[in-house]
Amino acid sequence: MKRIIRKKQLSPKEAQKYNVIRENIAKELPELIERHQNKKEQKNAIR
Repeated sequence: MKRIIRKKQLSPKEAQKYNVIRENIAKELPELIERHQNKKEQKNAIR
């Protein structure tokens, strides 16, 4: 994952926005990993 480095502090509104996005990603990540693994297994089963 690529990190973005800023030279200024985030405003509280910006920080809240990014925290909500990070929380959503953390919630979705297990499902995304599982879907990816299932797709890999299906491709390997075809071979």
